[in-house]
Amino acid sequence: MKKKAIFILLVFYFIPINWANSQTRAEIDELKNLLQNAKYISLVNRVCELRKKDYYKNAFMDYCLAVGYCRLKKPNLSNEWFNHILNSYDNLSGKKRTELKELNETCMGGAAISPSVDAMKSYLKTIGSEGFEGPSGAGIESKMGIPSVTARVEELDFENLSFDSENRKFNLNEKVAAKKYYSNLIDDKSYISDTTSNLLIFYPDTKINISAQIATLEKYYVYYKKLFKLQDVNRLITVFYCPNRTHLNLISSKIHKIQIPESTFGYASSADLVMIGIANFAWLGAIKHELFHLMIKSFIGDIPAWLDEGVACYFESSNLKNDNLSVNLHNYRSDLLKKANFLKSKYHIESPLVNELIDYNWQQFSGKPGDLLIQSSLHYSYSFAFVSFIASHNKLDKVMEAYRNRTTEEIIPGKTGEEDLTVLHIRSNSDILSLAMEMPINQIQKSFESWCSKSLGFNPYK
Repeated sequence: MKKKAIFILLVFYFIPINWANSQTRAEIDELKNLLQNAKYISLVNRVCELRKKDYYKNAFMDYCLAVGYCRLKKPNLSNEWFNHILNSYDNLSGKKRTELKELNETCMGGAAISPSVDAMKSYLKTIGSEGFEGPSGAGIESKMGIPSVTARVEELDFENLSFDSENRKFNLNEKVAAKKYYSNLIDDKSYISDTTSNLLIFYPDTKINISAQIATLEKYYVYYKKLFKLQDVNRLITVFYCPNRTHLNLISSKIHKIQIPESTFGYASSADLVMIGIANFAWLGAIKHELFHLMIKSFIGDIPAWLDEGVACYFESSNLKNDNLSVNLHNYRSDLLKKANFLKSKYHIESPLVNELIDYNWQQFSGKPGDLLIQSSLHYSYSFAFVSFIASHNKLDKVMEAYRNRTTEEIIPGKTGEEDLTVLHIRSNSDILSLAMEMPINQIQKSFESWCSKSLGFNPYK
């Protein structure tokens, strides 16, 4: 892992991937028909049933709940789900966020919103395909250089860019076809390929020994799947290792038609399950980080920012030997965390307590345009340390599972001749964490600070 680096989210909208066992066109059509026929109770009940499954925790399903509850004249419930969409998904444009807020305000004001089927289909296309066969929105997660203390978050518009994602829906038994497709696309004879059980790897035909990296990445794939009890997935992940920064730009322009910022040294696209990085073992941590993102968001589409990035940062600094994981706690993230109080006083940025960090939405976590980039970097460092603390208590898999099943359900009996109504609530972050860690949130804060003093050698809050 090259030192002095930070991960920043660059989001744009593509057709999601065609995962096995994912939401089908028939199911999407079913929901649209229920809306069209004003069967709002059935709509909500069906979504609540589907949402219990992996792959089904996504912005569109939550949108159906928000609209359904509003049409059933339950504005508080509708508000809960509109806010959950705004807080939990990082693939919404500013325009789409404004539209959602306006719908929410209309519903809270007592007016029944009435989006047509065509409007719902249009909304669906902005966050996925009509079949919605994949995770909760496609995006780019990138490996960035450390920002200066004066660098600001910039809004990068990828929404209008596109590439051929339809022909990239390769299953594990289609490695030969995938190899041919991507070989033709990059049109560079200096790249050769190799495969593992779950990966297709392209790398430069040089003296660089890439075999150890390939083997390690496959081990992490299996480890993530086992640790977090992920389903079998019949989708092929493709990795491009580039010999240098110039080739990284060249490959990204051919694969995704983007020119990445100079500070970027690798990224992953959930639109087509492609990861692009530098062919150097020092950068293997970045690929471990991105692999976690690709795998976990298909199962927990509404994973909170601190957990998604904190766990990815945790694994980027790890080593895996015989299924035993060890983590280097003393790295550039903890170095930055050690400077938290200095940064807070000199640059007026926040040093969030646990109860604040876990409630950050994606915009608060990663920053809005114009925000100091160092603030987001510090959020990553706090999240890395906090996840490390959770893992030291052997609770990481339990916390992940708690977020995977973060809703509570109650049934309101229907009137004579009507079906019962399922009411689905989102448990608060503090409730989820307190239950999983088996201690109240204020005690978690104290325990975390004590762990930092002992394990990192300093308390970032003092």
